[in-house]
Amino acid sequence: MTFSLVMAGLVVFSLFWGIILGIFYYRDLAHYHEPPLKKHQLVLLPFGISYMYVILFFSIIVAYWRWSFRQNSWIKTEHGKNVS
Repeated sequence: MTFSLVMAGLVVFSLFWGIILGIFYYRDLAHYHEPPLKKHQLVLLPFGISYMYVILFFSIIVAYWRWSFRQNSWIKTEHGKNVS
């Protein structure tokens, strides 16, 4: 129950900012004399912005977590080594 409430709150919060930033983007298009968005693009714009907002939000949390615990390793696979 708590997880679903947190997720619903996150969706509402991110869609709110998606709408706000979409309005700014729409106004910038008009200001710079760019062609206006089509209606379906205008409807999908807040969802795209909010999706990116959520991804960036979680990546900042993970980066801060790694920084705070001094986890700065970069584990990569080893390619091209001869195993003898």
